[in-house]
Amino acid sequence: MARSTEYRLLAGQYYQLDRHNFNSDRLTKVMHFLNTNYLKKVELKDVAAVANMHPSAFCRYFKEHSGKSLSEFINEIRIGYACRLLLEGKMTVSQICFECGFNNLSNFNRTFKKNTGYTPTSYFEEFQRK
Repeated sequence: MARSTEYRLLAGQYYQLDRHNFNSDRLTKVMHFLNTNYLKKVELKDVAAVANMHPSAFCRYFKEHSGKSLSEFINEIRIGYACRLLLEGKMTVSQICFECGFNNLSNFNRTFKKNTGYTPTSYFEEFQRK
């Protein structure tokens, strides 16, 4: 039981959304869209259409309400999912990279380290022991 609690805490900090910051209907629809589609290629025009906004206006609106750019936000969701997959230990880093919606291993590694402070391999080694 303690292991599953640690597991949720470790992977959860990157995967779970801070829902109290997204209280408008517009952002609720966007969050639902992103949670449903983050493993696919998500384009600004599609997300802006969900919010019924012009792409440039949506960028400003999203950053104002989330404190992050759309791509930063999507990457955080993807990295959280990657953390969970890493801790399961059933897939290689390369498989996880592509499973999480990244199309380039070096970009995945760089983004992972930026978001977690660890490389994917060192993250696995550090938290698999606990």
